Amino acid sequence: MFLLEIVTKNKLYALDATLALEVVQNCLTKDLQYGDINIIEVKDNVLKILISNEDILNKILSKIMEIKIGGNKIIYKNVKLDIDRVKIDKYNSVELGDNVEVIFEKEVLFKIGSNFKDNFSIYFMFDWLAKKHNKTNEEKKIFIDENLVNKIEVIEEIKNISVNVKGFEAPGFIGRVKLNLSGLGEEKNNIKKLLQYGFLNGVGFNSNKGYGKIKIKNL
Repeated sequence: MFLLEIVTKNKLYALDATLALEVVQNCLTKDLQYGDINIIEVKDNVLKILISNEDILNKILSKIMEIKIGGNKIIYKNVKLDIDRVKIDKYNSVELGDNVEVIFEKEVLFKIGSNFKDNFSIYFMFDWLAKKHNKTNEEKKIFIDENLVNKIEVIEEIKNISVNVKGFEAPGFIGRVKLNLSGLGEEKNNIKKLLQYGFLNGVGFNSNKGYGKIKIKNL
């Protein structure tokens, strides 16, 4: 699998995940089957797409090259994409077991309204991941509640730290958590999907700027 990041010169205010999928299908390649691509994130001037195979990736890149060489822009419905550059990463999905460790490689912050949370919570983490996931996967939403999260056995090795955010010292966290998911039923798969989503996108406030980067491994 491949993670394609399309960076545009313009802000993508009018673009959501559903419309982004239409743009790819109608403007970049018409040879798509269900599951060939997934829209991971639309943020500011960045569109992230998870692509299932190299053939689809090459078709999309070829079309992008054609558009850029011609000095053109993608215009679809009320959306304009003036492509600046692309970034490609190989993505090797890990099959997660019932016992996993989540390692925060960068500081993670949780913000609700105008306030930063000063206590770490697994529920905050999964609730944030679900809300972020659902913005780009409207047809496959995942819903999280505290009763579900309380079924997860958790061992925390979390340290409270202070993080400078634009000159303001905000409470943040660093460390790792070990999760035992064996007490979950069918919801287990959704929790694993959210962990994979977090691996791709980070967790918490300003994750698009590098905060909340995580690594996941089986125990």
